[in-house]
Amino acid sequence: MVVEDKALICSFIEDALLDGGFEACSVHSGEAAMSTFRDGREGCRALLTDVNLDDGISGWELARQIREITPDFPVVRCGA
Repeated sequence: MVVEDKALICSFIEDALLDGGFEACSVHSGEAAMSTFRDGREGCRALLTDVNLDDGISGWELARQIREITPDFPVVRCGA
């Protein structure tokens, strides 16, 4: 799952993942990511998130919440 609030960056990441042979499910907020994760976490194999999402919960908080549900879930956090 890719969580990025900037559409152009999100599209670039999706394309790179697809070129690498991965499927990408993209959402644009931490809240949407949590909803997607709760509804279909068996389809999510890793989280790649921007740490500085514009609205709502941050990428740091998102990763923390997901790891509370699934402690060993792979997380990659990007951004400054």
